[in-house]
Amino acid sequence: MNSTQSDHTPDICNPPRRSVLAATAVTAGVLVAAAGTAPTAGAAPLSPHRAPGSGPDDPVLRADRELLRVKLTSAPKPVPLTLSTSSKEPFSVDVSSTTGRTTVGAGPRARQGAKVTVKVAAGKDAVVWVVPKKTGDPFGPADQLDVSSVHDGTTVPVWIEPTAGEWRHAGPDDKELDLEIVAVHAAQLRKGAGQEIIMWSSPRQRNKDGSPKPDPGQKGQWLWNVYGLDDMEARALDVATLRTTDRIMDGNGGPDRQNIFCGGSAHLPDGRLFVAGGHVIPPGLSHEGHSSNGGHMHIYDPTKSGGWTLVDQPMSQVRWYPTVTCLPDGRMLISSGSRKVLEGNGNDGDADGFWTSSGNSYEIFDPATEQLVDLGTVRLIDTKKLGKRESLATYPYVYVLPKGPDDGAALALVESNRTWLYDYAPDSDTPLQRADRVYRMRTKGSRSYPTYGSMVLLPIEADSPRARILAVGGQHESQTDHRTLSADQPSTATAEILDLDASRDLADQRAWRRIPGLRNGRVLCDATLLADGSVLVSGGSANGWGDMNKNPVKQSELFDPVTEKFTPAASNLTDRRYHSTALLQPDGTLFKAGSTGGFGNERNPGDKGYKWTYTHTDAERYYPPYLWRGPRPSIGELTSTGGEVLRYGGEFTLPVSGASADGRTRVAVVRLGSTTHGNEMDQRYVWLDVRERRETDTGWELTVAVPANPASAPPGDYYVLAVDSAGVPSEAKLVRLGA
Repeated sequence: MNSTQSDHTPDICNPPRRSVLAATAVTAGVLVAAAGTAPTAGAAPLSPHRAPGSGPDDPVLRADRELLRVKLTSAPKPVPLTLSTSSKEPFSVDVSSTTGRTTVGAGPRARQGAKVTVKVAAGKDAVVWVVPKKTGDPFGPADQLDVSSVHDGTTVPVWIEPTAGEWRHAGPDDKELDLEIVAVHAAQLRKGAGQEIIMWSSPRQRNKDGSPKPDPGQKGQWLWNVYGLDDMEARALDVATLRTTDRIMDGNGGPDRQNIFCGGSAHLPDGRLFVAGGHVIPPGLSHEGHSSNGGHMHIYDPTKSGGWTLVDQPMSQVRWYPTVTCLPDGRMLISSGSRKVLEGNGNDGDADGFWTSSGNSYEIFDPATEQLVDLGTVRLIDTKKLGKRESLATYPYVYVLPKGPDDGAALALVESNRTWLYDYAPDSDTPLQRADRVYRMRTKGSRSYPTYGSMVLLPIEADSPRARILAVGGQHESQTDHRTLSADQPSTATAEILDLDASRDLADQRAWRRIPGLRNGRVLCDATLLADGSVLVSGGSANGWGDMNKNPVKQSELFDPVTEKFTPAASNLTDRRYHSTALLQPDGTLFKAGSTGGFGNERNPGDKGYKWTYTHTDAERYYPPYLWRGPRPSIGELTSTGGEVLRYGGEFTLPVSGASADGRTRVAVVRLGSTTHGNEMDQRYVWLDVRERRETDTGWELTVAVPANPASAPPGDYYVLAVDSAGVPSEAKLVRLGA
């Protein structure tokens, strides 16, 4: 059995009105079927348990589908399961729940119970109405309906999807997982055949035996050495075993310990992690023999015994809170970053204070030479377009965009409430050639540090110049002076999208537009792409800024990039505020850790009842709704025309199997993440072009195109995954893209 289909990918800026989160139009508790499937499609004889003595000509009982997909809401509705037979004589059929997670009845308003008996005959179908009551564990059906008669019988699996998903502890068997570190920075890396998450933070004060010093004023908390320039904490979590190991710089075959807390990081094309910047010398502190770590660059290699390497060449200036971005040619862009720490007082507005010390420049690191490219004097933004009390923000969000299959690259830099666009000219002395226009958001508050929300480049089609950037949370829209900070200032629930077409004049793009916002205003949050292309917004606080915030927001929210609407998601197990992180995992879950709350006890001495700093060394995991939606497709080993590396412009063959695999299954690559302060600097989701589909005895074999333009997916490590027509993603496999 072999058939071939061609693939036509939709226009992402004018998408079909079919939700990514619900692959078909469904209402609460209503049966979920593949879009366009006839009601009787997939009908199967229920004959695995044919009664003794029955022969092949005996009547066969049939159900109108092989499984039920339902959604559990606060008021679930009955879902029909139709039974039919070829028998002219009526007979009774018993239908019962085997787990108690559903109830059954003979009509939509009939009494529901654990079991119901109906009669069926030729031309007289029987309908059993099923009501979901509670979910089971992810990755499997919540219930099995036992369907039996004197003639035959079988079971019908019922998948019950919680529309909000679930948060669980990240340890084995959903138990607590202590990382032994506050994961202020976190990055997912390939390590041999497995993966690890490298995490680092500012150091805690230590006792002589190496244990963290407890804070006498706060039970279960520690004393911090925030400004320790010759110290750091770093641990690596093995994704398979969930065990952590110490990965600090120890001077043994590697660099002496340096505090790279508050640096920027992104993956190099070869899978190592590049870190630029770090902590700077705070006012009033003299640290003899040490300079600010903000001028250094480091490389982390998970396969190396010492892990860390110090790049010999320093940056041209100190950068505290810079952003690092992998460019289409594999070089690393370092942008912004301040020379001064934010003190949170009147000194920040001085001529040499935080607000005036952001580096309006950029640097490019070439991993082939491990040296900076000689650029001379370059500028990121046009300061003449800023207001009197406006300045370039730190930790800007930077996105690489393809201008078409063969037409080069553009970049978007979003900071505060402004966007700057650039043509990328890699051979020029000024590689970032800025368009003569700044795109301002509709809302006036800042969405950057120290009142950051989060932003994300929504899923793009490979080699398409069209893209959308989503901005959520941050400073309240009424706050026009971004330099005014207080623990009580409100956050925003607004959200905006910028539509871009990089093939057009960058000075003639559409403006930002408001979309229906979050249900909860939040600052200090994360927006993370999930395996189906949706976005989870998690963590944050309702009030305040980085070091001084309160009223944590635990409820997460899901964003559907097709409908452009938010829906409520489950609540975190604990508060995840300032310095929390989130990373997509290969099994489709999301790993969330960290949160210091802030470092501000001494800054508000009048507030006796409030403790600013409350840190978390544990981790939790979010299970999205799609993990309950139905059986997952499974992907096999891919075969590439480029060998082990997926070469730009090439192809690869991907076998997809499983009960849910069908002719509409799509394929995507998702870049491994590296995140801090609500800025996932590697985050990228790319739908690939499926050129050919061949049905096989075990499923489908897909011929998939690798993007021709590296700007679609800059070189490095990615997850490859398949998403079926119901929006259920497979478990991901690691691949590497390159030239």
